[in-house]
Amino acid sequence: MPDDRQYWYVMTHLEPALIDRQLQLENADRLSRGESALLYVIPFLYMLKAGVGKGADEDVADEKAAADNNSLRSSLHGFVFIKATPSEIRELTGREWNRQGRLHLYHYRTKSGLPIRACQEEMQPLLSFFIEQHQRFSFTPYGEDLSSNETVYIRRGIFKDYRATVLEVRHLGSGVSLTLGIPLFNSEVLMKLYDYPVSEVEVPGRMEHLFEPQFVSAFESDLLGILRRRVLRHGSAATLREDLDRLNTYSLLHSLRFTDSATHAHFQSLLLLCATLRNDVRMKSRLIPSVMKTAGESGPPTTDESAFCMAVLFIATRIVDYRRMVRDYCRTTAVTSESLASIMPLVKKMRVRGA
Repeated sequence: MPDDRQYWYVMTHLEPALIDRQLQLENADRLSRGESALLYVIPFLYMLKAGVGKGADEDVADEKAAADNNSLRSSLHGFVFIKATPSEIRELTGREWNRQGRLHLYHYRTKSGLPIRACQEEMQPLLSFFIEQHQRFSFTPYGEDLSSNETVYIRRGIFKDYRATVLEVRHLGSGVSLTLGIPLFNSEVLMKLYDYPVSEVEVPGRMEHLFEPQFVSAFESDLLGILRRRVLRHGSAATLREDLDRLNTYSLLHSLRFTDSATHAHFQSLLLLCATLRNDVRMKSRLIPSVMKTAGESGPPTTDESAFCMAVLFIATRIVDYRRMVRDYCRTTAVTSESLASIMPLVKKMRVRGA
């Protein structure tokens, strides 16, 4: 017996408008034969292309928002969702217009090569989301290692009670927003929801401190306290265990982003210090290039911030030239940065073999 159950098939096509017209013709033909029309959704057609004016008072933020919208719109470009039975989808993809045409309607497949399909219950929230779309979103293959990311529960709306992975936390001038990831189709596709408000999710207690405005300064204070106990050999075995627990919690912060470039650069140097204290070699290798860029590559520091970054580079690499350049800077410059003033006594006391 043929399988007459309908599924939502995840398909791709390079021209949304073209496949939309072709599916309209296909449905007209089906109706003329007394058959029901195929239901289909092309997400790209639900997102209008954004633009900004070209006047002298053009808002840079509006321009960036438009660019972000259009970038996401492009990422959705190829997706087509079609509700059909297995035999109907085989007939559709086997039509002459599809086999002989310049562009083809293809199955979006799993890593093992199987066509991805979903039942109505799984697709319904996604369909509602497309129709009521006020949220920026995109689809990517579920290929990222998200095991170290925090998860939250969505409190309300179409995805209420869904568990989502926190991909990014962004500190904006107006508050904090999240980028969330929701696995779809048996975890073969990751749906990314952008600019999601913190008020819409249930946040684990260990994450609440990430959203506080003073978070960066508190993070720095904790790291310098741990560094101080390490360098001066203070603290009991219990204190050392507490420090390690705190550092392991902080290791989740790679998803944090700040729209202020200076704050974000400083935060990257703190992440490098954290990775060094945790002896996380992989994370250190990822962070060192960006911190070197802030420090001024291989030249001497020219600002308190570049000197602070160079001090962290010395701690991470134990390259004595970094310490020498920071010492020279502090001897010849009136240091106003509390961060640099706090880390320098510890940098001076650190011992390096052969130095």
